[in-house]
Amino acid sequence: MTVYFQGEAKRISAEIDEEILSQEAETTFLNSESYQFVKQLDDTVLDLEGLYHLVLSSIEDTPLIMVSTHKEEGALDVVVQGSTLDMVQWLVGMQKVHPTLRFRIEKIIHSQSVTTLQCKIYENTKN
Repeated sequence: MTVYFQGEAKRISAEIDEEILSQEAETTFLNSESYQFVKQLDDTVLDLEGLYHLVLSSIEDTPLIMVSTHKEEGALDVVVQGSTLDMVQWLVGMQKVHPTLRFRIEKIIHSQSVTTLQCKIYENTKN
């Protein structure tokens, strides 16, 4: 038979109660609607969100201006403005760093020394 001091027994009891509360909170979270929603998200939606942040961070390192972005099914529609040289360098740089990306140029407009490029960016999942 183990003998505990009264203070030690209270501490152990408090730790057990804390562990029970922690497990109940975890169970509640895992059963919550928010967690179930995130768990059921399609991988392509999450990949598209990652692609969006990747493009956003890559444009920050250039003199290009992000005019707009639009998430479509499986692709990111991006419109940027700047010099033609900066755009080519950005596209080549993105392709070097992330060789799995695929670009489809939709429209290029050059007016008053400013080029506007609209393209769709995909994650190339084909091997």
